[in-house]
Amino acid sequence: MTAPEVTVVLVSYGTRDLTLAALASVRRAGERIPLEAIVVDNASPDDSAEAVIRVHPWATVLRSPRNEGFAVAANRGARNARGRWLLFLIPDALLEKESLPRLLDAARSLARPGAVGPRILGPRGPEPSVGNFLTLSRDLVHFLRLDRAFPALLGNRGLFLRKLPAERTPVDWVTGACLLVPRPVFLDLGGFDEAYFMYVEDMDLCFRLRREGRTNLFVPDAVVRHSLGASPRGPGFLLEGGFGPEYFVRKFGIRYPWLLQRSRRVLGAALRTAVVETALLYRKSRGKDTGNLEARSRILRRTLSALLRTGAPPRPHRA
Repeated sequence: MTAPEVTVVLVSYGTRDLTLAALASVRRAGERIPLEAIVVDNASPDDSAEAVIRVHPWATVLRSPRNEGFAVAANRGARNARGRWLLFLIPDALLEKESLPRLLDAARSLARPGAVGPRILGPRGPEPSVGNFLTLSRDLVHFLRLDRAFPALLGNRGLFLRKLPAERTPVDWVTGACLLVPRPVFLDLGGFDEAYFMYVEDMDLCFRLRREGRTNLFVPDAVVRHSLGASPRGPGFLLEGGFGPEYFVRKFGIRYPWLLQRSRRVLGAALRTAVVETALLYRKSRGKDTGNLEARSRILRRTLSALLRTGAPPRPHRA
């Protein structure tokens, strides 16, 4: 049997309908490309795995005994892949028809390809899906929203590039929402660091790729549509990625003390919680529809509580 050119790896948790739609978009986008798909189901509370087997029999389903997070599940999918390239795709993302060929074309044009990512469009337009590696100054620009207040001057000085390039451009990191990488390179690097449960593992991978002299590339002519967090995250979901940012700066020796970084995140979560709680109380007092404010309030309070309870990030693996 001829080996596929691309293996698409999706990690699912309670995302039956989204996963089915994502796989359908993969099939359309890759109609001229030999590919396979691997769905790693993180012990979904619904019948996601059974539905994939029934509707998309061409896809392989791997079942996890429990929700082990994105990094662990994605690595498992990669170890079972046969393609020359790995495309990590989240369930609430849809590939547009020419997106996969364009990502492949861009990656093949590089002398030493690293991670390659598309332009991602959400319900409100382009999403900041590429950015700069985490540092103290960039985190402050992001926290104080200076990149939004002064887009012409500081739009690309924070963690995200707010002014997305119009041409294919090397960047520090691309989001794991849709990330193409050579399979041998990914496996040689050890895959995603499994200390991360969800979030920041993509920045970590891109940091290691850059350190190996590889190019991470933003490809704006490849487009993916994202329903912006439509997939459920489970009872442990937090607004931010647990201890991920502190672990990142500690792992790579970045001059940003993890305790200062944690304090910044606690302050940010507290301020956001206060704003949402105030809006929620106001709407309730006026008998107005609270929309999704109650769900946001629960997530923010859970995030704040977790940040206050969590101790130091774990000792990093040898980076």
